[in-house]
Amino acid sequence: MLTDNGYAYAKACGIIGKSFLGVRTSLLSALHTLNDMEKLVFPDNQKESEGGNLLAGLEKQITDRAARFLLSVIGSYSNPPEILACMLKSAEYKSPLSDDPIKQGKNLSEREARLDYQYYKNLIESLGLLSGDDRKITQKLLCEEISLRNCIWALRLRFYYEKNETDTAAYLMDFQIPGSGSQKKLSSDASASLNFHLDVPRQWDGWKREKFLNMEDSSHEAKHWSVDPRYFQNAVSRYLYHLALRGFHSEPVTISAIYCFVKLIQFEEDLLSSVAQGLALGIDGEGVLKMLGVSQSGREAS
Repeated sequence: MLTDNGYAYAKACGIIGKSFLGVRTSLLSALHTLNDMEKLVFPDNQKESEGGNLLAGLEKQITDRAARFLLSVIGSYSNPPEILACMLKSAEYKSPLSDDPIKQGKNLSEREARLDYQYYKNLIESLGLLSGDDRKITQKLLCEEISLRNCIWALRLRFYYEKNETDTAAYLMDFQIPGSGSQKKLSSDASASLNFHLDVPRQWDGWKREKFLNMEDSSHEAKHWSVDPRYFQNAVSRYLYHLALRGFHSEPVTISAIYCFVKLIQFEEDLLSSVAQGLALGIDGEGVLKMLGVSQSGREAS
């Protein structure tokens, strides 16, 4: 397994070095059209895409590119660890909540919640097969991701769908990590926020996840402030990206490092897709990065 980890990590380093993460994020800020983006990200394409399907075609290329990278690295294992195999299937479980409730209808389907629950349940079960350095970083990152995913669910359900505390709580993933020594449920942070008013900033003071909230604008009266779920989700995404990046470099030649690699590639896939969607709407690359809170250097915008 150590040999497999070393080979996989070497391949992962090569892919990360050529990715559009870190300093190479700045290349995305200069983009103005979808054709510009296609030339940058897929320079080997023999034919420039045309027509109204350009965005859909580019998004498919981005998804396929990420899948190739993941298969290349995870395929380095003679017998891939179960947790990495589970992550390869993540596309089957992806369930980003729409910012526009109309797109999903007045009643939010429970399908998204079930997909989330099953995906993370599989990851937690496969986490139990790891030990030592192979588990340390992975467990921390997974716990943070589930806890914050619950918070995102809570904010979006209350903000976009006006669900009450009881209805929202039913959607939260009530997981505990076996063997972690903690009795805390990974829904506790989200649950703690359910009785806070979405437009009363003082009520959110001291909440464990307060740092991911949009700041109150001092130029307006407090009554104009409201929780912004999109801002919260973008801030969480950047935070988890930096956790994964540190984990990737701090524990090389471990399964944890490859777990972090998968999260980094998934982050890059989401970033490229967001830029493509922004360009299709007439927003240039720099504008999209600012909206996401990502600076041109690839670090968090202040």
